[in-house]
Amino acid sequence: MSLHRALLAAPRLLSRSFTSSHSHFMPVASRIVKRHSSIGGIETVPQIKESTGALWISNTYRLGRAYDILRFFYRLAGRDQMFLRKIQQDIDDSFDDVQFPALKAIIPNFKEHGVYVTFATRATARKVLEEKDPATGDVRMRQHVNINGIPKRVFLVLGRPFIEDTNATPTPRLYVELVDSSKGLQKLTQELIFNEMRAYGRIEEIIIDAKKESAFVHFAETKHAIAARNCIHKKSLGDAVWNTRYEPYSRWHFLWDLLKNPKFFIPGLGIGISLSLYLLVNPTRIAATTQTLTRGFRDDEMYQFNIDHDYKIENDMADSIRSHLRKRPDSIVVVSGPAGSGKSHVIKSILHKRTFTLRVDCSHVRNVNEFLEVFGESMGFSPSFNALNTMLMWLESFIPGLKKTALSPSIDTQLKAMFRCLDNVLWMVSTAYPSDHHHDWDYAVVAFDRFTEFTERISRGPKEEQEKLTQLKDILLDWVAKNSAKAHFVFVSGDSFGEEKLRQHPALRQERLTVYTMPDLDTQQCRNLLRYHLPKMHYADQPPPQFNDDELFAAAKKVGGRMADIENLLARVFSGTPLDRAAELMIAEAEALIRDQGFGPHLLGAPDARWTQVQLWKSIKRIAKIGEVPYDELLFLAFSGDQEALKSAIRANLLRISSTQNGQKMVTAFSSLYMTAFQRMLQSEQLSLNLDRLEKKADIKKDQDEVDKIEEELSKLVDNLKQSSNPAQEAVKSRQKLLNTKMVGINGRLEKKELELQAIEQRIRDASAAALNRARAEPTTLP
Repeated sequence: MSLHRALLAAPRLLSRSFTSSHSHFMPVASRIVKRHSSIGGIETVPQIKESTGALWISNTYRLGRAYDILRFFYRLAGRDQMFLRKIQQDIDDSFDDVQFPALKAIIPNFKEHGVYVTFATRATARKVLEEKDPATGDVRMRQHVNINGIPKRVFLVLGRPFIEDTNATPTPRLYVELVDSSKGLQKLTQELIFNEMRAYGRIEEIIIDAKKESAFVHFAETKHAIAARNCIHKKSLGDAVWNTRYEPYSRWHFLWDLLKNPKFFIPGLGIGISLSLYLLVNPTRIAATTQTLTRGFRDDEMYQFNIDHDYKIENDMADSIRSHLRKRPDSIVVVSGPAGSGKSHVIKSILHKRTFTLRVDCSHVRNVNEFLEVFGESMGFSPSFNALNTMLMWLESFIPGLKKTALSPSIDTQLKAMFRCLDNVLWMVSTAYPSDHHHDWDYAVVAFDRFTEFTERISRGPKEEQEKLTQLKDILLDWVAKNSAKAHFVFVSGDSFGEEKLRQHPALRQERLTVYTMPDLDTQQCRNLLRYHLPKMHYADQPPPQFNDDELFAAAKKVGGRMADIENLLARVFSGTPLDRAAELMIAEAEALIRDQGFGPHLLGAPDARWTQVQLWKSIKRIAKIGEVPYDELLFLAFSGDQEALKSAIRANLLRISSTQNGQKMVTAFSSLYMTAFQRMLQSEQLSLNLDRLEKKADIKKDQDEVDKIEEELSKLVDNLKQSSNPAQEAVKSRQKLLNTKMVGINGRLEKKELELQAIEQRIRDASAAALNRARAEPTTLP
């Protein structure tokens, strides 16, 4: 009983608070028409007479949450009719004589959430809606009225609507026909229907039924269809009259229209995608990544080619890296070395068939989006974001602009989702690590092959890609630093400055880097490798080639120990080229490539070639004579302190940096093959003389520029000395004497260099004459 009393009391309490909140209105005398009137003892619904004017006000009863709460308690108490009478009274109190002068009656229509306001004539109703345009002063029809301070859409009723109280529900679809009492149904056109009904709301579809002379009009919202029906039903059009009714509309149709509405569909799709990610997609991704990481890395090349025993033993670096990866993770590993030194091959051989291993190959990645794709494929991240993007592209055909919304994953979103997935997998793997930190075990490894080369390529690309790259590096390296105790992170870099770039990033400044530099084979190791492989370099129907140790040693000394060059030499021998001839061809090609990149037309079109021809030639001469040159010495003697010029020559794979045992940075030729090519260029009389002449002219110009500056300063000092009032004449004379002494020294150098230039030019003329005489002495063979 107490619960029932509380339910009965709740509506009264809520109604008091609600009524008090509307006490500021000035109500008129109650003119509301009762919902049901009695005729002959039978209750009927009040109708609007044809002679009266009327306005239809949409959504009059949707005045806030208070009504919904109040109706809930009334229904709970079984007093729904009391609620309707209260609403009628609230509606009656909402109309005043100021806004609705000459108001005659108010007919509520609860089912359609609106109200009819009637007047004596249609002209009176129209006059209520007239207002002056403040800008032009013209009379216009207003479209909204204020009910309880809330603007509501208002329409002038042009017909004689039929008001019913059946259980039929209003729908956004109207059945329309035009009836003439004498001629029957009239023909309808889309233009006629559109012109009559467009004022009441947006029309989505008009379907004409030519056989029945009727039409179906589908509005965007139900309130638009309600306004159209209540305003034009029984409206006269000449001798014909409009007939309208709601077309039955199933809940499935309503749900479909709701889904087609972007206001509901896009948030709903976002919620659905988020739920599917957390409940279905994320667990699937974690399972797929766990399977990929547990299975380990598999390289198809390793099934076809095995690293020979000699290569394994003679490269102790591979054993050192393998041993480090079986220790507890405590640092980030950087494997560096020039291109072609075999870094990737060694790393793949170490990781092949190793469990808890992930390798990301960045060698062919051209942009940040491709990196995300390669990273996802390497870790088994499935379903991938590409699949989601494909789905969004398909949905965009139905909802234009969908991919531009927040549903499209950004780089930050994709990376963090991948890292969250990997974090879960690495955490599960790390729980299986041995408790003894000194115990050897196959700890998890995540290797990024040629990552620094990828970042270097993108850093020279469009600005948009550079911004994406910065975001990628920040997120990736920060994640690596946070998880360096869960797994070994290996960066394989062929960039001479790769280690330096990694150390400079803020996320890795506090991390310990273990660096392994991949060396070239020495001459003895290279000869042993050739001795092992060359007997195999023949076809099945041919005898194996025979080489003595002197031939093998000569070829190894010419080509050097770079693995890419050794493979090139073996391929040439296998194709039938003699060993010595193959080595000479490789040296000639290397020399041609150096000339083209360093001195030829490629230099003119390369934006990253910061060096000059003279700077490169000075470097080649010095390196060819002594092998390795200290970095700072070459920087100031050959490049005049231009750091960018020296670094660009190193990035162009003309030079490379090597380190001595005490950590001093040395600069040498890019490879042993290039060293041989440097020496051949130095021995080429015509080339070396012309480059020496270019170098000497550059030196003379440099001294001449300095002389010009001194002469200009001396001229100013002479002008100062002519001014007798100058108190600093003694200082000026001292400066003048110093400049004269300096001038004498530079002039002496200039004279010496001029003589050297003349000698070089004479040697060039002699060499040209000798070459011409040799050409004339050779017999001419006619074809």
